[in-house]
Amino acid sequence: MIVYLYGPDSYRRGEKLRELLSLYKKKNPSLDMRFFDFEESVDDWMVARDFLEQPSIFQSAKCAVIRGVTIPDTKEWIKTLKFYIEKKNLFLIISDDKKPKKAFAFLTEKPVVSQKFEKLVGTKLTTFLKNKAEELGVYFSPDGWKFFIKYVCENGEFLSLKISGEHGIWLGMMTLKKLSLMRQKKQIQLSDVEQITNWFSRDKVYILTKQIMGTGDWKKKLAVLEKAFFQKEDPSHIFNSLSYGAYGRNALLLADYDVSIKSGKLEYEEALLDFVLRGV
Repeated sequence: MIVYLYGPDSYRRGEKLRELLSLYKKKNPSLDMRFFDFEESVDDWMVARDFLEQPSIFQSAKCAVIRGVTIPDTKEWIKTLKFYIEKKNLFLIISDDKKPKKAFAFLTEKPVVSQKFEKLVGTKLTTFLKNKAEELGVYFSPDGWKFFIKYVCENGEFLSLKISGEHGIWLGMMTLKKLSLMRQKKQIQLSDVEQITNWFSRDKVYILTKQIMGTGDWKKKLAVLEKAFFQKEDPSHIFNSLSYGAYGRNALLLADYDVSIKSGKLEYEEALLDFVLRGV
């Protein structure tokens, strides 16, 4: 079975990916899972093919999560994908930011399960954030909501020029999560939103985490992390922002850190420091 998630809205696409992985893990506790990022290494398509072909001895099902699926534009890779479209107990979940080129057009056709995630703007973005605010238990006063939406729309568009694939939805969600710390209040007032956003410069977590992921030089990673700490960013916020945008080996590594943090073996600060010093 192949699930193809595509489109420029990486936030909702990432949400859907995590939802599917959680579902598959629940239904298949012994799921054999691997992550592949062909943007990091185009030749990894052969590793992915071998993983899919090898029989699982102790696992009941397999799952390959792939990014950049159309980069290895070879007939053999396309043939491999088509072969596994209707295979049971074998799941290929693909997440990409662009519509596939012609040779891979079959990924948007049945029996492949495909879903497109367009960039949310205007009323669609406002409605999405309103629903998410309610899920997080964040309720605004009229003035607070008006200021919040204006802030997200204006600054989100600026961020979209700085960060490929990112836009207002990321800024809105991260701001909502900060405001959710005030859930004991019946309403989030204008002054509460101003307090959160006044110090939130445009060169913040979204850009900083992209810079960390964008280099293999641990010294540069460390410098960016120090900047984030200097700006008094919440370590859990930095960690979660990194996790949302992570793929391949980085995603696996951050998942391991997450387990260690939740089990009390590591603090967020320790995990972040160890992550950047690895220079992955």
